Amino acid sequence: MIKIRKVIEKDHKQVLELVENIWGGGDYIPFIFFNWVRDGGFFLAEYDGEPAGLAKVTMFDKGDWWLEGLRVGRRFRGLKIANHLTDFILGDLRKRGYNSIQYATGADNKASLYIGMKHGFVQLGKFTFHSFFPNPTLAINHKKMFKVHDAEKIFHLLFNSELIKKTSGTIPMSWTFRKLSKEFISSLSKSGNIITAGDIDTDGFAIYQIKDGFNRLEILWLETRDISLQEYLRFFNAQVLKKLDYSITITVPVYTRIIPAFSTSGLKLDWKHGVRLLEYQK
Repeated sequence: MIKIRKVIEKDHKQVLELVENIWGGGDYIPFIFFNWVRDGGFFLAEYDGEPAGLAKVTMFDKGDWWLEGLRVGRRFRGLKIANHLTDFILGDLRKRGYNSIQYATGADNKASLYIGMKHGFVQLGKFTFHSFFPNPTLAINHKKMFKVHDAEKIFHLLFNSELIKKTSGTIPMSWTFRKLSKEFISSLSKSGNIITAGDIDTDGFAIYQIKDGFNRLEILWLETRDISLQEYLRFFNAQVLKKLDYSITITVPVYTRIIPAFSTSGLKLDWKHGVRLLEYQK
């Protein structure tokens, strides 16, 4: 019998055991377990009283929900645990009300794609995930960057950009995608996470965030204009060198014109299969 309930802090040990073999032991859930418990929307599926699966749902802006962390323990595969978790969460969100429900998965994850499409999700876009590991010599004499406080201008530049159409109206945050909104851009600006090398109109701008639980600096958006991608990477490289074992990542739509410049700047394709963004449309 399958029972679904909220995850509590006392489940920590059992959850770690559940995910210990996922991705060869490299699952990120152990690093953000307590954050997810505090945040809420973190669910555990039990099969005959044993922890069998997990799922997390987060509301970004009012009515915009993000589904992630869908996991099934190795011993419990084939028992439709993921189907039950997906049904449970979608049923709960239908009662609460929603504008959108989205999730992302690897293009090679046939099981995740099948479950999503079976439940009414459709593919919105194809993306590639790139990473860069810090280089001490690259940080020398990097160009000074300035924080951007005009969130309204940044929002309108993003809203009217050609690239936002290719991202299906979202801001890619590695394997998470958040719908563009004035509230989100305002929060990034207030946090000092939008920068420019000088003048936005001539030097462009970049948006980033540091994810400590994941040991990476995520570039969310790059508008390079007349200044080179390399100059922004020098700045990010300097930020990452202050940390230990951190990387720089960026996710962009397939065929984006900036991709060829990545290889000359040191960014490498990190997941050869690509990333798929899906949205619930029932």
